[in-house]
Amino acid sequence: MKFEYLNLVGRGKTKSFLDKAKSAQRSGRWAEAYEAYRMILKKDDRRFGVLVQMGHMSKEMENFSQAEAHYAEALTLKPQDWDLHVQFGHLYNRSGDLAKAKDWYKRANGIHPTVEISELLDTVGDAQYANDTGALRKKTLEQMDSRRFHLALPNAKLLYEQHGLRDFDVILGHAYRELGRYEEAKEMYGYYFDRCLKSNSKHLNDASGHLMNILEISEENQEILKLFSRLKNHYAEAGNFSDFDGERAELLQSHIGKSYGVFKG
Repeated sequence: MKFEYLNLVGRGKTKSFLDKAKSAQRSGRWAEAYEAYRMILKKDDRRFGVLVQMGHMSKEMENFSQAEAHYAEALTLKPQDWDLHVQFGHLYNRSGDLAKAKDWYKRANGIHPTVEISELLDTVGDAQYANDTGALRKKTLEQMDSRRFHLALPNAKLLYEQHGLRDFDVILGHAYRELGRYEEAKEMYGYYFDRCLKSNSKHLNDASGHLMNILEISEENQEILKLFSRLKNHYAEAGNFSDFDGERAELLQSHIGKSYGVFKG
């Protein structure tokens, strides 16, 4: 009975720390969440999920070496865990070591090929000039967040063209759009759309939305109709064809009307 009581107390303390960790994590209080997860690990030093979460919190605090150590320890418990391999890729991607990121994404792909991994491999690129990528990436995103687009643009171009960050096509599109350079924005949003279409990405709606927006600004109604057609064909070929929602249907009708007078109400 005594041991059963102590076990109940131990489980209660673990739950308390877990609640604290999740609450802090939801609010972005990474250090507080990390400490709560660390207290859980004191009770059971072979908890795979806790080690992974400690790795996540370390990554968010940009303590990349600590994150790597936690992920590595978790990997000894589950060497074939697909998601952990992906997380290693994310870690190196964020820290700027794109060669390692691509290697881990390839390992994950070897365990379980998915559309997500295919997309990630495309976004990493060749990374032949990837020195200091992490610092430049952070600086560029901070400049975008603070709306200093004239400063962010050359850095985003460098990351996209030389550092191998193919997913910066959309960041470049945003920078060009905010600076009123719509033709260049349209080109980058086009690359983003093509990339998402190729991999059937979960970001396809986002990509089509940005491209459609820039086409609307330029009043390129025929191009918008072509965009709708490409999306419809894609959904049909992928076997998950579905009608556009009401808002998109209205938008399509509007552009048909602008392009062909016979359709105007």
